[in-house]
Amino acid sequence: MRHYASGFLMLFLGLVACKQHESSSYFSVVSERDHEFTVINLPMVSVKKGWDEKDWDYIRVRNISNGNMLDHQWLLDEQGKRENLLVGVSLEKNKEIHLEIVKVEEPFLSPEVMTYSRFVPERTDDYTWENDKVAFRTYGPDALRRIKEGKPGGTFSSGIDAWHKKVNYPIIDKWYKKELSGEGSYHEDTGEGADFYHVGISRGVGGTGFWYQDTLYAAENFINHKTIAVGPLKTMFDLDYSAYTVAGISIKEKKRISLDLGSNLTKYEIKIDSSEPIPYLTVGLTMHENDGQAFWDEEKGFFGYWELMKETYIGTGIVLDPSKIESIRKQESPYRDQSHILVNLVPDSENTFVFYAGFAWDEAGEIVNEKEWTAYLQSFSERLNSPVQVRFVDK
Repeated sequence: MRHYASGFLMLFLGLVACKQHESSSYFSVVSERDHEFTVINLPMVSVKKGWDEKDWDYIRVRNISNGNMLDHQWLLDEQGKRENLLVGVSLEKNKEIHLEIVKVEEPFLSPEVMTYSRFVPERTDDYTWENDKVAFRTYGPDALRRIKEGKPGGTFSSGIDAWHKKVNYPIIDKWYKKELSGEGSYHEDTGEGADFYHVGISRGVGGTGFWYQDTLYAAENFINHKTIAVGPLKTMFDLDYSAYTVAGISIKEKKRISLDLGSNLTKYEIKIDSSEPIPYLTVGLTMHENDGQAFWDEEKGFFGYWELMKETYIGTGIVLDPSKIESIRKQESPYRDQSHILVNLVPDSENTFVFYAGFAWDEAGEIVNEKEWTAYLQSFSERLNSPVQVRFVDK
């Protein structure tokens, strides 16, 4: 009798716990596409319900279905106040998951695998960013000053460089230390990857400009930067550029750049300040020596290039809303840094130019041929056009 009574009591308590659980508030998350991993934003107005601000350092987000605690990251506003709560999730097509916010005893600490970015004044004002898949950099004012003054170590470019990494932990600080201390070179792969990519004055991996009368005009190096977020799920920053002139029109770009954990593609949101309205902004992928394979699907909004580099292969790509495509051009040139896939992109309803650009390296072991890179870009475009749905359920 004791055995059965004990079992009944456990069942009764379990049912009571489930009832209490079902009556609590939660976030419903669902997608029409599979997501091996994606970063979602929980609406702040709902996050605040039932929680005092003093508790926010001691919360976690739990997947109700399996009990797993999920990584999260706060985004802060200009005053340093919490503005958004990001959560990393895995989703199966049309399979709804429920997330709840719970209080814990210890604050959540950022894991080793994370996103990262920073300004690098010790290396001629680079700005460099990375996640667990890829790393990028672009060039700042000191690098341009050196070129104009005829001093060594300069770089004249607003293009986007790709750093071939094949480890999931951050390498930016480590590689700069190796390069600048003389202990080694980040142009040589000693196990973590290397900087094999040549940008020059090209657009590199998603640099921008304005195509006009068979010429691609572009800004010089960035002049100002602002780091907005670094953390386990997203890094975000702003870059400002001096105006450049095309056919008497002054064009000034301000870029909001972000990279999520698990993504091979950086997101670009670009505001234009111009003396006259411009019909489009041009986004480019360099084709280097024109010996790679260029491909795209205009209806789905993805563009790619697959090429041999240092006896390995790299795929670069752009993904965007296909309704924003004004025109496409494959520009082949015998001159260095002049060959590109060019996409003229019209602005959205908020007069912002939005696209994603990035790369994959076969040595990283996840995407190893052109077919797989094409499939990745197509899948990314499909997910982009079918965003994750997040809904707060307040019972």
